[in-house]
Amino acid sequence: MDDSTKLRTKGELALLATTLIWGTSFVFAKILLVDVSPILYLILRCLIASIVFLLLFPKEILKDKDKDSIKNGFILGILLSLGLTLQNYGLQLTTASKSAFLTSLMVIFAPIFQVIILKKKPTQSNIIGIFIVLIGSY
Repeated sequence: MDDSTKLRTKGELALLATTLIWGTSFVFAKILLVDVSPILYLILRCLIASIVFLLLFPKEILKDKDKDSIKNGFILGILLSLGLTLQNYGLQLTTASKSAFLTSLMVIFAPIFQVIILKKKPTQSNIIGIFIVLIGSY
């Protein structure tokens, strides 16, 4: 097996692992949200992730950042927190599979918002991706 095949295999295994972790996270979140509030769940989830990333990538995280990077990171963090909070409150009201399905539809919504907000036409890759998601969600 040559290096490019090994690299490709490694990448595909990483994608498979990511898919499995992402897919099962909805089931575990649904179970946890029976006893824990969505806010506490998110705080613990983000705290654990922050500690893990700080341990894995200390140089990249702790190096000097410019003010724009900090400001933009803060804005994106707030938006992500809002989205995750709403998703977790919604997960209390529906099944894990419905929540995962609706989340997967963001691949379709992103190019639509791109047209509405940025006034930018979707690329051919965007359109192909939309059809793949639609076929996969059926």
